[in-house]
Amino acid sequence: MAGAPRDNNAVVRAAKSAHDRCPSRNRGRKMPAGTPALRTRADRSKNMNTQSELSRLREIVAQSQSRQARAQSIADQIRTTGKFRWVGLYDVNHNQAQVINIVWSGPAAPAFPTFPITKGLTSRAITQKQTINVGDVAADNDYLIALSSTRSEIIIPILDEKSQDVTGTLDVESERPNAFPPEMQTFLEECAKAIRPLWQP
Repeated sequence: MAGAPRDNNAVVRAAKSAHDRCPSRNRGRKMPAGTPALRTRADRSKNMNTQSELSRLREIVAQSQSRQARAQSIADQIRTTGKFRWVGLYDVNHNQAQVINIVWSGPAAPAFPTFPITKGLTSRAITQKQTINVGDVAADNDYLIALSSTRSEIIIPILDEKSQDVTGTLDVESERPNAFPPEMQTFLEECAKAIRPLWQP
């Protein structure tokens, strides 16, 4: 007995459907920029860059130059890496109750190269022993002017490894408000750890 006539169009449609469902068909396709795989790759690349920058800072600290010269190279390196407008490194002298600028990198020197330990946002960083990140310095009564055009500032305390006293600070300022999001704060805190030996005897 003869079978029903074969529908060739149906066979073609079925084959095409199966081919579309095959994963191998997607191998050559470009993935959208926001896909998890590309994000993971970008995160890995960013982490490698961060580690490279931190290694560079450690290399500078270990050089045989004077402390002043190494501090200047560090400030310049951090400023260049983060494309920051201004970076300063400070000593915190508890005996004299003074905060003293060691070096700065940017368009101008700080308005107060030396100031009392109880003044400015730095006083909070010293007292609290933690990062102070202010997105709008005009709204903060503790702000002590470094540059008149500063809109946001972040201060990371440098802690002595043994005593955990604050022996210095890393100060970064921007002419833009809210310039230091969480990932940037984390990076700068890692920078502060990398350069800590500069404050050790």
